[in-house]
Amino acid sequence: MVKIADELVQLANHRQACERITIINNHLEIWHDSCIDSMEPKGILIVIELILHLLLLAVVIFGLAQALPGIYIADYGTAVLVAIVYGLINITLGTVLKVLAIPFIIITVGVFLLLINTFLLWLTDQLMEDFEIEDMGTTFLAAIMITLADTFLGWIL
Repeated sequence: MVKIADELVQLANHRQACERITIINNHLEIWHDSCIDSMEPKGILIVIELILHLLLLAVVIFGLAQALPGIYIADYGTAVLVAIVYGLINITLGTVLKVLAIPFIIITVGVFLLLINTFLLWLTDQLMEDFEIEDMGTTFLAAIMITLADTFLGWIL
């Protein structure tokens, strides 16, 4: 009888141990699943979106160079470089200028942003050898077109 009681105690202990292992295993599975969910390729999608955005912006810049007199660009590769340089300048210097110009942007209902973007495009023109814009009027017109295209690309991507 004592032997049966000991076996029942061992069985109960074994069952409790199995239940604990099952609970721990369930927690590990939930943790594992949440880790896998958090490792979804969101970062990869953002990078792909950025690359696609830059390539499409390069198409716009290359098309503007073909359509507008006064803009010279060597080839599509140069247009990609212009899009990258313009994007970097816009993110760094453009952000600073936009923050400093908030009162003017508010007073002009956003029109002052076009002047900032014109300046940034002119600066890109000065930095790139195979990208030339003849005058400020053409730069202003190109800045309007690039800003509209960039905004549209931001909406669809």
